[in-house]
Amino acid sequence: SFKIPSHVIGGIDVLSSHMGISRNQFVNQLINTFLIQAFSEFVDGYSSEFVNQGKSEAQILLDELSRSIDGSDVSDEVIQFLNDETLMFIQEHDMASSVHLNLPSGKFEAE
Repeated sequence: SFKIPSHVIGGIDVLSSHMGISRNQFVNQLINTFLIQAFSEFVDGYSSEFVNQGKSEAQILLDELSRSIDGSDVSDEVIQFLNDETLMFIQEHDMASSVHLNLPSGKFEAE
């Protein structure tokens, strides 16, 4: 569970009701829509120009995602979800030309 201020819950309720969906469905859509975008913005804001010199935005994002996954104890399903969402984000933001899928491992790598 999450602790969210009551005015935010009220806002979620108003908007989800207007959309004809439940609070849970609305929050799920928000998370699915903005999860990787938020991670990408964090990486962009906190990555070092010196460390990442010469790397594409896609490569930096994928490197940071890999670091996040490597240090965690998550299921293959979570890893696949994050990989899929990241690839979709990269494609939607015109970073796809610098990315290819390494099929045997299922992990993404930037060229």
